[in-house]
Amino acid sequence: MKLGMLQSGNDYFLETATPYHYLKDIPFKKLVSSDKIRKNPMFFGPYKVSKAVRGQSVTWVPNKYYWRGTPKLNKIVAQVVSTNSASQSIKSHKFDIADVVNSQWQAVKNAKGFPYNLKKANQLLDKAGYKKKGKWRVQPNGKPLKIKLAAMSSLAVQEPIVQNYIQQWHKIGLNVSLTGNRLMEFNSFYDKLDHDDKNIDMFMASWSLSSEPSPRGLYSETNPMNDSRFVTKENNKLLDEIDSPKVFNHKYRVAVFHKWQQYMNDEAYIVPLTNSYSIQAVNKKIVNYSLKPSAANSLWYKVGYAK
Repeated sequence: MKLGMLQSGNDYFLETATPYHYLKDIPFKKLVSSDKIRKNPMFFGPYKVSKAVRGQSVTWVPNKYYWRGTPKLNKIVAQVVSTNSASQSIKSHKFDIADVVNSQWQAVKNAKGFPYNLKKANQLLDKAGYKKKGKWRVQPNGKPLKIKLAAMSSLAVQEPIVQNYIQQWHKIGLNVSLTGNRLMEFNSFYDKLDHDDKNIDMFMASWSLSSEPSPRGLYSETNPMNDSRFVTKENNKLLDEIDSPKVFNHKYRVAVFHKWQQYMNDEAYIVPLTNSYSIQAVNKKIVNYSLKPSAANSLWYKVGYAK
């Protein structure tokens, strides 16, 4: 028994049903790309997909076999829009519900972080054997050092922010350039990252948190979300402690969390840069809509539109 098993959103078991009789003949390695998943999935919720335009939109209609009965809406259309046009779409009432990521970054209080210090950066690189040879630094073996950075396109300010990072690295002699010489679209970015693309040495990504705080889902040795590929015996040990039976004692779990966080900060294999929060704009005519986790199971069956 793990403490995380008491929380929804944990990394120990799935919380959705899978139709074994429908999928049993598909080899596991082909499951994600199969037509039964991509084109003709089976649904057990209040709505089912009637049309999907890849990368653009998905249309949902009532599922007549839903066990609770007929939901309140005749159709739901989920559409992808650029971050830059999301605010205008809300103002023009194009959507009834819209997710917006706030562009005002929030400072994390009491975080030590790594202060901007080019002098110290140069000293650390020299000490590690990455000496300058002309404009750029070379590897300890004398071979050229070229670093490919993968970053996603999102807010309008993303491009200048990433370019500023690159300029600072250039100042200390690190030959850093963007993978493909441009920012990547979200799906393309994660497809390359998950498949260990040889043109990615460093990346700027993002993630959201679940209701279960264990970091195992992002940083454990066997988890596919460990995109940094960082694995050490000490990290495994600390993560095991966070999820051990001892953590039913809350004070103990807090203590081991702090121990792991200090280790993560010291190793700097992932360096948090910003912390954002999301805003969900909802049309006042939408009824029974809720963000409470407890309402998620029956949410879309109850959501309606007031006339």
